Amino acid sequence: MSSDILLDRQTHDIVLLPDLQFVTGKALVEQQVKVAFLTRLGEWKFDTTNGLDYLNVVMVRDPDFDLISADLRRVGSQIPNVVRIQEIVLTIDDQTRELTGTANVFSTFGQFTVAF
Repeated sequence: MSSDILLDRQTHDIVLLPDLQFVTGKALVEQQVKVAFLTRLGEWKFDTTNGLDYLNVVMVRDPDFDLISADLRRVGSQIPNVVRIQEIVLTIDDQTRELTGTANVFSTFGQFTVAF
């Protein structure tokens, strides 16, 4: 079974206290989907094709939510154990240009909602 280091849900920092913790199963898939949604295209130098295309899809004048949703589905579907992603709700703050949203994810471990 796969595992990863547990990240704090708010800050995305590694949880070290009281000890280094690990995550598996449904919680692992949820964490991986959220990390994938927050990764910008080209951010990871070992795979520059990984991530959401923020510069060309999100950070444009009058962003197309359908294109953003399609890109989120593309990124999320690459996560092991993700069956499908549906019901994506997006909001963009016009002042800060910050994208936030939720996605209903179906995985081999069950259904969950990811907020990003």
